[in-house]
Amino acid sequence: MELLLFRFDQWVKLYNCSEVRVDEVPLSDRQQIGNGTLMLFLFFLFEVGIAFLAFCPSALFLSQFLYLPCLIAIWKHRQHSCYQFLFFIGLTDILMLPIQGLVSGIYSLFGVVFCANPPFNFVIASCGAALFAAQTSANFFLALDRLIETISPRLGKVLFADGRAWRWTMASSALGLYYFCMVKPALFAPTYGNWFMNPYQDYSSVSVELKDYISPFAVYYDAFLSFGFPAIYLLFVVFFLRKQAIKKSIQQQQPTTIVVSTNSLFKKVANKNKNCSSGGDYAKIVFVQVAAINGINVATFVLYTVMQYLPMSKSLIVVGFYFNYLMFGIPPIVYLFVNRTIRNECRAMPKKLVKFCR
Repeated sequence: MELLLFRFDQWVKLYNCSEVRVDEVPLSDRQQIGNGTLMLFLFFLFEVGIAFLAFCPSALFLSQFLYLPCLIAIWKHRQHSCYQFLFFIGLTDILMLPIQGLVSGIYSLFGVVFCANPPFNFVIASCGAALFAAQTSANFFLALDRLIETISPRLGKVLFADGRAWRWTMASSALGLYYFCMVKPALFAPTYGNWFMNPYQDYSSVSVELKDYISPFAVYYDAFLSFGFPAIYLLFVVFFLRKQAIKKSIQQQQPTTIVVSTNSLFKKVANKNKNCSSGGDYAKIVFVQVAAINGINVATFVLYTVMQYLPMSKSLIVVGFYFNYLMFGIPPIVYLFVNRTIRNECRAMPKKLVKFCR
């Protein structure tokens, strides 16, 4: 954005579209009717809440968003650092879905290219870049939180407990602001159905120096997301599975070493075992959530980075778009299907709202 606002002459040299006629590429080639329809359908699914209604059929009046009830449920458990990160990620996802789904879908349906309105499309793309940076960095901090909590709970408390996770989300917000102001954004190319750094991606007759459109910081950050982030996540998986195996071994040995002589002692031991089980269930739920969400993220980072620099088939480019789309839209569905706590909170919301209205 600083290029558009404070160095407009330089922005014009890069994005003025003087060498392009919009109709140079036939409308039939720019329009992707099926692809655009699917984008809009998924936007409706994620934002309007069809899946949420499957759990709460009477909750149509409660919320028009699939994500909103999940965020409310997540907020109620914000004493856990991972839920603080999930809440922040949810906010960025809600803001990103209209860009990733609605704008992309409309542009695909009607074949709208960047050069149809360069300043407006540049601003929209800058907002998308900011939200992308904020969301992905928060996902990294979430994986780091889970990794450190698994390896050293004491260090995890020092870094993330007692509301410290919110400070990490402030760093994500700062990164998003930096991307909005300083990083040249990717722009939607309806012919290919994805976002590219090259503003003239739809026009093969226009050649550009790609390095003029890619910020060095973005190159390093994309490389980190493609390789460093998966490494952190892989370590988390390894240490988590190892810790679960140790816990299971200890629990299997406990019945042979504990002798219950009275009813009161039996109740005490039973309650202790129950708490251990619930703690294990909580850890497994968090693990599945992080695995499902960040697994999609890793696939998105790799495909997005590769397609910016290397030739790739259109079908694989479209697949990369939907991985990116799911990165922002799939989390609430994962929460509802995997996390019983969030699911039960959502089911209880209509009754609570009725009582509140009375």
